[in-house]
Amino acid sequence: MQEIFREAARLAGLGQPFVLATVVATRGSTPQKAGAKLLVRGDGTILGTLGGGCVEAEVWQEAMNLLRRGGEALRGQFTLSDELAAESGMVCGGAMEVLIDATWGQHRALAERIAQALEGGRGAALASVVQVSGPGQSLGDKLLVGEEGTTQGTLGDSSMDSFALSLVERRQAQGGCELAAAHPGRRSS
Repeated sequence: MQEIFREAARLAGLGQPFVLATVVATRGSTPQKAGAKLLVRGDGTILGTLGGGCVEAEVWQEAMNLLRRGGEALRGQFTLSDELAAESGMVCGGAMEVLIDATWGQHRALAERIAQALEGGRGAALASVVQVSGPGQSLGDKLLVGEEGTTQGTLGDSSMDSFALSLVERRQAQGGCELAAAHPGRRSS
């Protein structure tokens, strides 16, 4: 994961386009779970994995389409049926929801901060909008919360920012590091 964020920071610093695809939800048997990442560079080369196979190839194609035509983040559902899995020699037969995010090029500082935390620096948590729930939000909006309580970015809604901050503070008090949650009263998936 550290390599992915280091590369994201490097590419953003050079102004080179890339997409960061992140598994946000899974159902059934899947090769990776929520949080897995795949970085797709403008030349089509990759770093990381969503588990390989058909799903990763479909995500790669969507990422390349997004890089060619431009645009904001998108969220896709990718299904590996039992029949397709058997034909491919795989044992998975689930579905993965993936955030395919081309906006990371605007967030060099966030990528650098996450890479530093993964290298053993001061802790940080990143929240991303994976489903738009109100005006002012965009898919892929990001809020980074440092262990010292500092924030960078926004989820596009002050109540969402406050909610994310309170979740991170509670998790830090419990000594945890992994966090996934939906805003109360908002639709989530």
